[in-house]
Amino acid sequence: MSTATFTDLLRKPKEVLAHIDEGQVRITRRDGDDLVILRGHDLAVLEKGVALSSG
Repeated sequence: MSTATFTDLLRKPKEVLAHIDEGQVRITRRDGDDLVILRGHDLAVLEKGVALSSG
């Protein structure tokens, strides 16, 4: 998982989002919880795993 600051995301979004092909990108924020950016396919896989484990 790559990590960038929220400021990095605002100033150079193309550079930060270029790492999405490597996996999730954690966005750290000084005044709040971290954010995680991931591809829709990765989210679907996670949701399917949760559904299978809780069913």
